[in-house]
Amino acid sequence: MSSTPTDPATLQEGVLTWDPNTAINGVVLSDENRTVKGKMGAPACPHPSIKAFDWPMVKSKEPIGSFWVFEWSGPNVVVGVASAYSPSDQIRESSTAWSLDCYDDYYDACHAGSAIRLPIPPSSTKQIRVDFDPKRHTVSFSQITPGPTPQSTELHKFTLPNSEEPLFAVALVWPSCSATLLP
Repeated sequence: MSSTPTDPATLQEGVLTWDPNTAINGVVLSDENRTVKGKMGAPACPHPSIKAFDWPMVKSKEPIGSFWVFEWSGPNVVVGVASAYSPSDQIRESSTAWSLDCYDDYYDACHAGSAIRLPIPPSSTKQIRVDFDPKRHTVSFSQITPGPTPQSTELHKFTLPNSEEPLFAVALVWPSCSATLLP
């Protein structure tokens, strides 16, 4: 884990928006499709009887660039990147998705049904930077801590298979939760 200064002027390479055509089961988009919220009446938590395509998920319209930043709220949000994404995939279980499961008091790094509990508690801002290095085939999640000089602390780094497929931002949001793509 490392801590490095983050220049706020370089926090976002391009503008990402959530794709309304991929929003499933109880998610509501707002702020020009930059915020996704879990809708009341959607499943409240994971349960073996709930099939993945019933889970409240959305994918970005645009492929990700080298990095993007999101802010989350609520007790549990899962945000990550995926290549071959379909509504029948559950982000944390998919072999083509790499995600960060964000809780009020901890994070889990998830891929293909495996989860790693991370030792760093969420900061009060709940802002995460996601970096993609296509040359090294890595995706890393870093927590942004505000201040006069914002700090970025790496939480976890995944090594991806060598592929030319574009990656998209993906989110799973429960009722009373949201994920906002920051400009």
